[in-house]
Amino acid sequence: MQSTTGSFIHKKSSIKDFILWWGILFAACILVRLPNFLSDSFWFDGDEAMIGIMAQDLLAGKAFPIYFYGQNYGLSIFEVISTAVFELFIGPSPWSLKLGGLLLFSLGITFIVRTIRQFPISSGLFYIIIVLLISYPTWYLWGTMVRGGYVTAFLFDCIIFYLVFRKESSYRQLVWLGISIGIAFESHIFILIGILPVLGMWFLKQDKKLQKILFITTAAVVIVVLLRLTGYYEETVWNRPRTELGMEYQKYNLDAHFKNLTYGFSNFFYYGMKLERPIWWGHLVRLFLVLSAGILLWDFLTSFRRKFYYYLFVGLSVTIYLFLISTLPVIAGRYWLGLFSGLLFWLMYVVITRYNSNITKYVFLCLAFISFTGIYNGPKFKRTWYEAEVNEVRAFEELYREVKKKNAKAVFITDFLIQWQWDYLYGREIPASVFTQQERTNTFLHKANKIYEESPDKMVIIGFDGMFLEMDYIPGFNDNRRAVNAKYFIHDNPKIEYINQGRKKHQE
Repeated sequence: MQSTTGSFIHKKSSIKDFILWWGILFAACILVRLPNFLSDSFWFDGDEAMIGIMAQDLLAGKAFPIYFYGQNYGLSIFEVISTAVFELFIGPSPWSLKLGGLLLFSLGITFIVRTIRQFPISSGLFYIIIVLLISYPTWYLWGTMVRGGYVTAFLFDCIIFYLVFRKESSYRQLVWLGISIGIAFESHIFILIGILPVLGMWFLKQDKKLQKILFITTAAVVIVVLLRLTGYYEETVWNRPRTELGMEYQKYNLDAHFKNLTYGFSNFFYYGMKLERPIWWGHLVRLFLVLSAGILLWDFLTSFRRKFYYYLFVGLSVTIYLFLISTLPVIAGRYWLGLFSGLLFWLMYVVITRYNSNITKYVFLCLAFISFTGIYNGPKFKRTWYEAEVNEVRAFEELYREVKKKNAKAVFITDFLIQWQWDYLYGREIPASVFTQQERTNTFLHKANKIYEESPDKMVIIGFDGMFLEMDYIPGFNDNRRAVNAKYFIHDNPKIEYINQGRKKHQE
């Protein structure tokens, strides 16, 4: 007789059942991230803020932003919509951004869970997989971040994973495969690469291969063309990442990227910076990767004939990934997200095909334990490069109160990323500009510049304390500058020579 727990895990899925699991996993994802959410480090970066601004424009009926503002890449509409859902209820807030990201991330892992439930795995292994999915180091922090395509690409990778393991095959399945591939491609091609081995293995098992690949390709091309025709901006201020080809360049770039490998896996980075992490966590991260490589190697060696082509696809995917990342001279931990997303899907493939093995159970128990242990690092995940012992949310609110005390109607800011954080939270009331003539969205810039032209006494300058764009070299600047807390400063006498200096530095 099947247990109640077993029935809950393996019963036939329905839409109602899927939504129930989505709700459970969404709540679980929030719970394991509370150490970060309730810490002084809880905050958001400038790119997340831009998605929040796009969500505000969507809710106000001003725009239907498909791509990240100011650029023609980074499909963002799904993240914009998920963020807008929470902004409807709680307004502009770090919580709207974080919950918007987790809504999509949890939807993605719900598709993985729905896939796994089709197979007769034990209840113990099933819950081990749940723990691994909700706390997987690569997506512990980035699963909460709406940054222009990352979590969207992961979601549609998960949908692809689900579709290729569906018991029923149909043309509708092929259409959805094509659409999902197209959306993942437009969102973040690096994250798409990791799912290709599973997709390739599915394809080898199909009959009418040419017909199906044409069907899928057509659907993918159509969705990409539609997105670009309807979503591309006529004018952009940010180009795609620059690439470098050539043995010497690529070797240097790859060596530099590998120095960020474990930091990229464990989320201890901020843009191009590696952040300090606990020594014990560095060792556990390496152990996680060694165990993962070990079980993949074991799976390959013990099912060589059955999975030869699958692991050939894995090898090709890794090779393609390393080649692409070697062309990027900008070194940042986020460029490893795609490879480690792929690792998660490759591990799930082991679960699906080797769930009866004790080796699978014990190794995944260790992986889940390491992964769950990582939530202890929640308070140490920072979304800023500026070191200050402050509560990030309260420090920014204090800066806002100081600006209000000055009766300022607009602000100049010395840092791009603070600008977007400010404009997301307070820009409708007090617009901000960063001394430039063109920005990702010019709404706030035009308002701030107009206020400065009409009422310069209603402007203040704010920013990180110590980051003054050399305005402090101008006599008199320091006389009106004061620290707000341990992180920010305010200057309430923005003379034209200070503004010109800010504009000069941003043009350099």
